[in-house]
Amino acid sequence: QGWVYLDFEPEAAGNVVIQASVDSPYYAAGVVTQSLDVRVLATDPWKDVLAVVDGDEKRWEEKTGYPNRGSDYPVTIKLAADSPLLGTELLLRWSGDSHEQLGVIVSPALEHSVPVIGREMAWTLTSEDRLDGRFYLELAGSKLLLPSPKKTMSLARNRVKVGEVREANKFPVVDENESVLLRVQVLHEVGRGDGEPVINAPVDWLT
Repeated sequence: QGWVYLDFEPEAAGNVVIQASVDSPYYAAGVVTQSLDVRVLATDPWKDVLAVVDGDEKRWEEKTGYPNRGSDYPVTIKLAADSPLLGTELLLRWSGDSHEQLGVIVSPALEHSVPVIGREMAWTLTSEDRLDGRFYLELAGSKLLLPSPKKTMSLARNRVKVGEVREANKFPVVDENESVLLRVQVLHEVGRGDGEPVINAPVDWLT
């Protein structure tokens, strides 16, 4: 419906002004012009986005995330101080095992644009203690053509703690080649109380 297109492929970074001119005898100059501003980036800004987990900063897609069933899990990102994403909007996308199937609620909501007003942003995954699952998260920016690389996520009973402890009730004698039985109970840790015992949990014993 009257649209004309230019597929502009830049050769250098910077602010570019493109002028479109259309013949129009109505004007004294015989043409009508329109300027269009384009900001060209030298590098992909997704490469500088960091995922922050317990204070540890890694590239967004570098490490798998391990949300814990029955708990909240923050998906926190950190941008570079001069990131072109500052002042734009970002949203979070999900693929793989569906969040409805796994019983996960995301806040702010998936596919909902959030203004970038600082270097750090966070989404919270609140999961029921329902199912293990594997899924992928990616970011999309209001000013970028392509989304970020996908970040792998593995939802399971990833956080455990020690429950009951049963220590030795006798003194073993070396000369008699005696032994004693030591036991610890491993429980799944959830955000709201104790979870179920973990069956066949791997435990390292240092003697």
